[in-house]
Formats: sequence, C-alpha cells, structure tokens
Amino acid sequence: MIRFNEPNLFGKLVSRIVLNNKVVDTEIVSRTFPEGPGHIDAVCIYELADNKIKSAWFIMGKPVLHEKQ
Repeated sequence: MIRFNEPNLFGKLVSRIVLNNKVVDTEIVSRTFPEGPGHIDAVCIYELADNKIKSAWFIMGKPVLHEKQ
C-alpha cells in the first residue's frame, strides 16, 4: 500500500481494551492528507483466533489539518 510509504505516518496508541477474543484500540494517526499534514482519530477493533487477527474493523474520525507555521 502506498500509504505505508508516507515518511510521517505514525499511529499513537491512546488506549487498549482486551475482552475475551476482542481488542479495541483508540489511536491518533498522523499522516499527510491530500490537503496537507494532519491527524485523525481512529478506533480499531480486532477479533483474534489462535493468537492471530481473524478480522479487523476501523472507524475513522474526520481529518484535522495542522496549522502551517
């Protein structure tokens, strides 16, 4: 995926909940959007089976662009 080649792509883990075979992460993802650099809030839900990710869901907020300096 081209997005993973972005030099400033970074996901900061804010919190994690583990319940049975589900993991719910909240993250702040910094990246360059077509309009410029910024960040986006994300909720990532993973379902595990045999210690591997079986399914994954991602809920993304709205991009917040960083002010130009």
